Amino acid sequence: MDIKFKDVDINNWWDNSEESVWGDKLIQHNTNNKDKKMMIKKNEKYFQYSSLNVFIVTSFVLTVKILLAIGKVFHLSYNAVNIIVWYMIIPLAWAAILDYKLHKLILSPMWLLLCVGIIILQRKQFNQFCDTMFRLSQIFIASFGNYYKWSVIICLLIPVMITAVLLLC
Repeated sequence: MDIKFKDVDINNWWDNSEESVWGDKLIQHNTNNKDKKMMIKKNEKYFQYSSLNVFIVTSFVLTVKILLAIGKVFHLSYNAVNIIVWYMIIPLAWAAILDYKLHKLILSPMWLLLCVGIIILQRKQFNQFCDTMFRLSQIFIASFGNYYKWSVIICLLIPVMITAVLLLC
């Protein structure tokens, strides 16, 4: 199943290079406009975004660049880094916070054991596993509407709020 989003095939947009992700088909800046608001191309029309939407696009781009840098350091694909961070490391941090709050070491070792078990079981096909999980995540996020906006909400804002609640309670 191929999903098209803003003239980019989101199943393959990470495959080539960083430039293919942020090329002129995806994000453009209107330099002729006095306020220089960011413009996004969609269906051959340009829509100006408010400062909230500029925040969303900037957060999205910054997150992608950070994940790409982590991937380069550890020789992992973008999809693998994405799955490891959002499906393994962040929930492990939440489990560790809960263990600390409960004064018991139960949840984080169980989660770590589950993650290590998945990695061991999928070791020969780990990249394929991560590609499949990433594709399913894309489909889920795209089902809400604007992929940028909902990626930032689901993958950044909600985890930050959950972490804040866990730390403050």
